[in-house]
Amino acid sequence: NVPFTDLLSEGAPCTLRPPDELHACMLATNVPLEALSAPSGGTVVSSCGSGMTACIVGLALHQLGLPLDRWSVYDGSWAEWGAREDTPVATGRATPASRL
Repeated sequence: NVPFTDLLSEGAPCTLRPPDELHACMLATNVPLEALSAPSGGTVVSSCGSGMTACIVGLALHQLGLPLDRWSVYDGSWAEWGAREDTPVATGRATPASRL
């Protein structure tokens, strides 16, 4: 879980943090940047409440080297997923098995 607000500068104008700060933020939340950036790395699908702020996470990942063709946003996000009764919902802390 990477809160989009952690990726933005404080004050006006609000911009993405510098790459070294983005990198530190991703590492602090256990995002496997090196594995994702590798040629054989996985893909990332970001989501949020409605799909809007998930784009900030994707932009930050792109700034850190993740190719755009390996990132997408689930634009329905939680508003769509959580409204359905046939979709699974995980709660609690993520375990290593549930990560990339």
